[in-house]
Amino acid sequence: ISTVTDRYVVPGAPTKYFNKEDLNFYVVDAFSKKIFNSYSISVQGVGNSDAKAYIDGFKRFVPLSDGFMKFLTSTSDSIVQYYESQCNNIIKKARTLATSYKYEEALFQLSIYPECCPSYPKILEIAEEIYLKYIDDQAAKNLAKARTIWAAGQDSYAAEEAGRYLAEILPDSKYYDQAVSLSEEMKNRVKSDIDYVRNLEERD
Repeated sequence: ISTVTDRYVVPGAPTKYFNKEDLNFYVVDAFSKKIFNSYSISVQGVGNSDAKAYIDGFKRFVPLSDGFMKFLTSTSDSIVQYYESQCNNIIKKARTLATSYKYEEALFQLSIYPECCPSYPKILEIAEEIYLKYIDDQAAKNLAKARTIWAAGQDSYAAEEAGRYLAEILPDSKYYDQAVSLSEEMKNRVKSDIDYVRNLEERD
């Protein structure tokens, strides 16, 4: 955020504009609205117009200055300390969301945890736990839909439609073997029907 603290025109030709600006930097958690750290520096800019003077002030800012580098370092430390202090709360919230079948929200909560934090491996462990529950939940729903469709039709059209749902079931899911079994059942039934029709046609 830039704030102009002083502005005036320098007499003479050509006309020169002079600005004094305060550049204010903030590192904020967009979700919790927490400000981790802030840094301010004053700069001066000169130009042939007010806009050019404003831009010139920005150009005079040195990102690699000692003050700004210390700001970045201390900010990194603040972020790590904050997330470490909130680790258990984040895990608790994620598990509560997962209990309500809000798996995607739960995984998102865990995904914002910084990798540089000491507790990150613990977060990964919980994320894997919730992810497996998520794919099992999705698999159970897809398997149920596939079974319903197949039970109602038990022909090539039903097999094709049910197969779309079975294809969504991932190998990591505990329902994968059941999905494979149903898929084989459908293939055998459809093949049996095709062979039966072919035999009738050959007899004719």
